[in-house]
Amino acid sequence: MTSARKFSNVSFRSAAPSEANLLSALAIRSKAHWGYPKQWLDHWRAELTILPSYIRKNRLIIAYSESDIYGFFGLEFLNVSTARLQHLWIDPPFIGKGFGRLLFDRACAMATDSGRDTLEFVADPNAERFYIHMGAIRAATECSNILGVARILPKMIYQLEHPRD
Repeated sequence: MTSARKFSNVSFRSAAPSEANLLSALAIRSKAHWGYPKQWLDHWRAELTILPSYIRKNRLIIAYSESDIYGFFGLEFLNVSTARLQHLWIDPPFIGKGFGRLLFDRACAMATDSGRDTLEFVADPNAERFYIHMGAIRAATECSNILGVARILPKMIYQLEHPRD
């Protein structure tokens, strides 16, 4: 099955500020998919919470069909050359089915269309392999400490390709 046919029922739209709670819950479910302890998830709740003001200020795009929301991403425009992928979450029933690639490709296309050359983001360690597979590179690391446990987070960069004239 080609990916075009596989995803023929998927549409994209901008999130509405009124959907902040729905999207926050999806982000938390997605993070929990990796088996993190409840205490860690509670600690991360604030950073996983999508605020209506975030939706108004940035690009937050939802992948959906008539009956499902598959996931979403948030894109921030930092400067004239760089965009930041701040969120990319897939609802757990749809993880591993190609929706991450679909959302990542859409985020890259939006960043490219806005004239940016680089997409940067900090990845969850469990997602680093996915992003490397997509063509991103680990540019640096960020140290994090969660309830006394040290974590190393990969800071990723993806060079966007612009169409040739």
